Amino acid sequence: MFVASPVSPPPKTMNITINLSEDQVECISNAFDHKAVTQAEEACCQSFCKIAVELLTNWLSGTARYRSLTEMNIETVQKLFENLLPNEVPSPNRLFNKFNLPAGQAAYITRILLDKDVHTWRKKAQQELQRLIVKHAEDHKGDDKKSAADITVTLDIPNPAYIELKAICNHIASKEPSDFKFPKTESSFGEFRKVSMSVSTLRSLLDYLATQKT
Repeated sequence: MFVASPVSPPPKTMNITINLSEDQVECISNAFDHKAVTQAEEACCQSFCKIAVELLTNWLSGTARYRSLTEMNIETVQKLFENLLPNEVPSPNRLFNKFNLPAGQAAYITRILLDKDVHTWRKKAQQELQRLIVKHAEDHKGDDKKSAADITVTLDIPNPAYIELKAICNHIASKEPSDFKFPKTESSFGEFRKVSMSVSTLRSLLDYLATQKT
């Protein structure tokens, strides 16, 4: 005898409209770099509200229970980056200047997030490094090999990309010890390092990055 299984009712959903004040829209837009009323700004506010509801309902239902305010902030910041800043590596600058976290806490949360998902953030850092190198290499694509060895270029590199630069240089030098010249770190300020290198080194870095899967 065949007994039909009871059909589960469809999950209950509800569409609601939230009216945000001008100040709230401005706050959200400023945090995520939307400067004018656009479709992108509207989508940003919609995603932000969805994340806020998710975080609070998880807390109310007991799905998420945080042992400290810092732990809650880490979870919140991670969701904001994953959904609203998917191409950006977490940085103290964003957390301090845009999310208004204290400087020490901004640095700590950034370090925790980078440690939690090393592969994802390293990939983004490599992409940022490649973008900078491609831009400068394009400016010197007409230089011959001799000139490339003598011409120096200077790059302002974010710290996550700078860490990748050091790792890549060490790898290239281990394969080409006599030909590769290391970049020189000129100075650092905040989250950036000013790095100088020859065009030849720039091209070696570009060749290496081109072989990596992104």
